[in-house]
Amino acid sequence: MKKILPLAVAPIETYQGTSFILSVILSYENTADAYFNNYINVWCDNIHHSHKINLNFASVTWEDYRVKGVAEMNLYHLKNIHRDTFIDFIKERIDQENYLLFYNVDEYYLSYTGHFQNKHNIHDTYVYGYNDDFWNVLAYKGGKLTRFEVPMLELLRALYYREESIENVSFCTFRPNHSIKEVINLSKIKQSLWDYSNSEHLGNKSSASVVYGINTYDILIQCLKNALYEFNTDIFRVDLRPFRLFWEHKKVLKDHVLKLSEMVLIDNVVNETINEIESQSSIIFKLMIKYKINNDAHILEKVVAYLSQLKKKEEKLINLLSIALEQ
Repeated sequence: MKKILPLAVAPIETYQGTSFILSVILSYENTADAYFNNYINVWCDNIHHSHKINLNFASVTWEDYRVKGVAEMNLYHLKNIHRDTFIDFIKERIDQENYLLFYNVDEYYLSYTGHFQNKHNIHDTYVYGYNDDFWNVLAYKGGKLTRFEVPMLELLRALYYREESIENVSFCTFRPNHSIKEVINLSKIKQSLWDYSNSEHLGNKSSASVVYGINTYDILIQCLKNALYEFNTDIFRVDLRPFRLFWEHKKVLKDHVLKLSEMVLIDNVVNETINEIESQSSIIFKLMIKYKINNDAHILEKVVAYLSQLKKKEEKLINLLSIALEQ
């Protein structure tokens, strides 16, 4: 027997949890437009070291979609599920159209990870189906977000690797709400654009601990300036993930502009500008990859200049797009 739930290809991959949930949302006609009503604003920690800022999309977690009524969730505790019944229990959840998020999986027992039989590393794993003796999962494999099969017994060992480990372990199911119909909400999109341009989110302003919207540019710039300052001491390592997420945000914003152009009159300047922004953000990400390989400080200087220019261009874009939505 097998049961494999639909899973669309998401335009984002930096964080597998964010990618997985969007893949699920995009898989169902009645929830797919939630993509366009969200994924506009971003946030990051107000810390000027790239490996700690956690740049990501705002309000698009599993819990956010539950609160919005877009999906249903249930929480389960591993201590209440006997090891011998676990596989059948998970199969039953999938048979009921539930996707699964496991928070506390020890990658030491997962053969596809770099930690297999080498180092205990607790991570999350996402399951969307089963086939014979395998789970269908979405996870990073060889540095790329991939869909593949994992032996059922591997996941079982990774969760129940020692009796005391299951005491505080929980996991949740996620199922799109088939009784609702998400439709594109221009008012909500307009508000999100305003929040993004004003560096706010849901009435909260950027603060000493968190930064929203367009001002996340300033955090990335400061991260690189710190890297340049500390370059000669060789103690700073730049994390590529914020710069990949930065590029993905512009790809997503481009999707939004294309969709909005089907609904309202948008000047060609807007389309030209978002194409330039997406292209230049891709160049920035590629330059950061090059920096990681070559360790050339001049590349960081170039990226700082590009980010400063791109911020001004994006401010212009958001203003033009907001004007179009006013009409």
